[in-house]
Amino acid sequence: MDAVVTAGGRISGKFARRTGVTVKALIEVGGQPVIRTVVDALRGLPDIQKIFVVGPEELMRSAIGDSADEIIPEAPDGAANFIMGLERCQTEDGGRAIFAASDLPFLTTDSLRAYLALCSPEADFSYPILRKQQFLAAYPGGGALFVPMRGGWYTGGCVFLLNPQAILANREMIERVFASRKSPFKLASILGWSFVFRLLTFSADPDSCARRGSAVIGCECRAVSDSPPELAYDLDDLADYDYAVRRVELSNA
Repeated sequence: MDAVVTAGGRISGKFARRTGVTVKALIEVGGQPVIRTVVDALRGLPDIQKIFVVGPEELMRSAIGDSADEIIPEAPDGAANFIMGLERCQTEDGGRAIFAASDLPFLTTDSLRAYLALCSPEADFSYPILRKQQFLAAYPGGGALFVPMRGGWYTGGCVFLLNPQAILANREMIERVFASRKSPFKLASILGWSFVFRLLTFSADPDSCARRGSAVIGCECRAVSDSPPELAYDLDDLADYDYAVRRVELSNA
């Protein structure tokens, strides 16, 4: 099983000044760039064969050394980076690959292993979700985007188990989904405006969204409930960064 990590995201303003970098993957938490944390967590999985990092080549090499098998020069947008990474994955018919964001400061091999154990072997696209109370139990006071649905409030993770062949066969729709991944309501509009209404009335649930996604995208999508919170804590803004640094400092005290 291969893995893809996209690392092209940029930051600016106060966020960049505080961290001293403009590439999000190079933000240091716990004494090392956060992308190194992600790559090391993936490398700990015994089934991982090759790890592909998509990003600015020279900067990524200085951050991760030889931990990745290949650094792919980035494209102008995130969806293209995602597709380029999947195209490198060598999977047998029906095989799977892991996609991970590069800004997950608390990601571990154990959390990845726990997530993979929850994934269905029949799914082409496994999307990790967890309830608000589960996230906040792990990261009290931490920030995340929570969406109201039937049964509670949910947030999503940034590590996916994928069938590259199925994803690439539906490239155009997948690119639209990827570009909208940070906006639940943009995702809902792709799935159909009836889902916008269902979200607004709290009548949608993760499984029904996954079923609708399967029909629209053209591959089997599954929501992976109760996924490990480490997959959902990312560095979207300065507040996320400050929280992560404080948490690491307290754990090392």
